[in-house]
Amino acid sequence: MKLVFSFAVHFLRAVLCSLVVIPLLALANDIEPGSEFYTAVKAENPIVVDGDLSEWAGATRLISPRTSFPKGSGSEDYIFFEEWRDGTWSGPEDQSTVFQVVYDDENVYLGLVVTDDYHENSANSAWNGDSVQMMIANDARDRQIALYNYALGGIEGELGVIIAMHEAGPGGTEAVVVRDGEDKETVYEVRLPKAALELDVLEAGTEFGLGLLVNDGDEDSPGQQGWSGWGPHSIVWGRSPEET
Repeated sequence: MKLVFSFAVHFLRAVLCSLVVIPLLALANDIEPGSEFYTAVKAENPIVVDGDLSEWAGATRLISPRTSFPKGSGSEDYIFFEEWRDGTWSGPEDQSTVFQVVYDDENVYLGLVVTDDYHENSANSAWNGDSVQMMIANDARDRQIALYNYALGGIEGELGVIIAMHEAGPGGTEAVVVRDGEDKETVYEVRLPKAALELDVLEAGTEFGLGLLVNDGDEDSPGQQGWSGWGPHSIVWGRSPEET
């Protein structure tokens, strides 16, 4: 699968062999120009959901896309991270995200690598601390299909269990979350069966909306204290499928 970029080479590959997560031009969103399209290629290798992305050959990596601020303003003030409550952000080592998407005949797979200086989810929550929330929208981006949340409970050095919360939608997803405290990275690997997206088939040209909210907490300010992501405004400040 490929979520669609505007670059010519990616567009050509999208036409030939891709599944498309693409915001329609009729509906603007807050994602910075050049990053609002992503085209997901079909997986070259079988994907094993184990927190190891080494078999994801050929997948396009989207690195720390920025978001217009504030939500819905149309402002060209694009930010990497939106601070909230007591949260602060000191740069990419504090929190930043790389994500990629592939598909096969039955599933869409999402892989995220979150660089984070400290893992904080003392609440053992699907959203109130370090976590990823995902909105799925229909191809017109005018209806929410699902909201799926994933997290790893606990704090740095005292990690807990993997949390998967199907807040809305068909469900049936699978996720593994792995923390490497030495490299300061958290890997989220998620399998989304086509039924979890309300899709009958996965083939070249298939389109749907996707929004990713990567929540961040810190040792001195636990809980949801800010976020980055791709289309995070689809989830925060009110559910907004047009922001996928």
